Amino acid sequence: MEYRKNTLKSGIRNTVRMIAVIAFGAGQDKKKLPKFVENSAEDSFYLKLIDMIDAGEICEAENQLLQKLQVSNTADLKVAIDVYAYMNEKEDEFLEENNFSRQEIEWGIKQVIRDSGYGYLIWQDNE
Repeated sequence: MEYRKNTLKSGIRNTVRMIAVIAFGAGQDKKKLPKFVENSAEDSFYLKLIDMIDAGEICEAENQLLQKLQVSNTADLKVAIDVYAYMNEKEDEFLEENNFSRQEIEWGIKQVIRDSGYGYLIWQDNE
């Protein structure tokens, strides 16, 4: 079971990296905040979601993200990808304690990528 969780975590991480390169032309720097956080108004929303996730309000953070998200807006897409990447870095125990699963992270990122028009690059399934 632990192997499956690690494989899923790595798969999500690789998906995030790939979509960042394809959609935005750049890799993710784990040591720095995403560029939009340094340069635009999206920073407060992103930081609010991160604080909510850290406080264990993962479902609520995802709901707010999906309500605000306009996938045609590149900045919103970056926020969504970075929020899901942040969720994915949480330990399995933290996710379980807060009633969230890595499968939900996978589903969320797939949905965001599909809705943004990049799904054809990654998945050919009927999910």
